[in-house]
Amino acid sequence: MINTAKVVMPRNSIGSREGLIVGLIVVLLVGFLVLRPVQEEAQHAMPKPVAVQPAEQPGKSALPAVKPKAAPKTACTLCAHDCEPNQAIVAGEPTPEGCCSVTCKSVGTAPASFTVRFETTKGDFEAEFHKAWAPVGVQRIFEMVESGFFNNGIAFFRNVPRFIVQFGIHGTPKDASFWRGQHLIDDPVTQSNDRGTVTFATAGMQATNRDSLCMPCCCYAGKNTRTTQLFINFGNNHGLDGQGFSPLGKVTKGMESVVDKLSSEHGEKPNQGLLQARGNAYLKEEFQGLDYITKAMVVR
Repeated sequence: MINTAKVVMPRNSIGSREGLIVGLIVVLLVGFLVLRPVQEEAQHAMPKPVAVQPAEQPGKSALPAVKPKAAPKTACTLCAHDCEPNQAIVAGEPTPEGCCSVTCKSVGTAPASFTVRFETTKGDFEAEFHKAWAPVGVQRIFEMVESGFFNNGIAFFRNVPRFIVQFGIHGTPKDASFWRGQHLIDDPVTQSNDRGTVTFATAGMQATNRDSLCMPCCCYAGKNTRTTQLFINFGNNHGLDGQGFSPLGKVTKGMESVVDKLSSEHGEKPNQGLLQARGNAYLKEEFQGLDYITKAMVVR
């Protein structure tokens, strides 16, 4: 006979299962709360890393800290300055813009006599100058040398074989303009214009070129018009003595090897007015092959 009685499940079976789950949760929570302080304490107890110092050797102290080397000073460019062209420029420290901070100083008084070495594109020559010959002119040439006038390329722009070679117009128009207004009082002529003598040119008059140095036959020295233009006599040009051209020095070394060999290819063609206005750029564009003074210095 089949038993049709209903199976009765225990009423507390579901409740016991829920109690088991609750118990597990309680155990985990208690374990977390107990173990966390222990882990934190263990972490706090760990030693911090310490930098290892090199052991000192007996009798020696610890090595001092090495300072980085300063960057080497670089050359700077004289981008702008307020010095007059007849003052010497003293370069200072480089500025962030790459320029030099500069100061100016007066050149001072020329000694009784001195020798100047002229470095040129053809070679070096030397000339000796004497105050007793032409004190005003000698002071001017001393100013020109000491202020660096010749150090930017001064052209031998006029070369008349067997007569003279002429130079002394500044290659920068701004500086040329300054010097053009610095006229000198004439010196008396105490020496003759012999071969190798150095003499200031003047604003002498000539039918073909008012600003050129004249030939002895047809010109005169303009009164108190000397500035920076000079010439070296190739021959004995005594005819210039009576016209007011006063020598101030004489080439003592390099006359034959350098001065006589300066380029005469363009003769008297370069225009002095354009040279004053445009500087050496004019000569380099239209009269290639000219020789230049690249530097001059008092050597004794």
